[in-house]
Amino acid sequence: MAWQEDLDEARARLAGLDPDRALASARAAAVTWRRVESFSAFFLPLPPVAQDVPSVGGAWTEDDGDGVGLDAAGRPVVHLLDPGERWERAKHLWWWDDDGSFVELELMGSGPHVRRARVVDGRLAHVATASSHDRLGVRLVTWRDGR
Repeated sequence: MAWQEDLDEARARLAGLDPDRALASARAAAVTWRRVESFSAFFLPLPPVAQDVPSVGGAWTEDDGDGVGLDAAGRPVVHLLDPGERWERAKHLWWWDDDGSFVELELMGSGPHVRRARVVDGRLAHVATASSHDRLGVRLVTWRDGR
């Protein structure tokens, strides 16, 4: 699929965004919950080169931390800050396709941001992003020597 179509999809998802319904949908896909150290990014599915703020820091923890809901395939579907607290809030939500492509909704920071990450032949090919205030962007990913 061409990046233009994915950008149109991201824009449409942003225009119709209902954060509560999106959170309920993503939570429904979570079969396992784990804790991560605050400010962790290692579990984010976008590679650092495709992230707005590149990072791979952090680790799983048994202590208090952010909550990450994983689907049956072990992929993240929900990232919660202060899980279980009355001020709990979703930072990221994901919906996955069978080929590894996914939609990411980032609700915090300068968002919301809707990203459509497209996998072609088993590799990330592009990320189309629609953000608040009609900001749009596309990152084309080039692979060399398998990286």
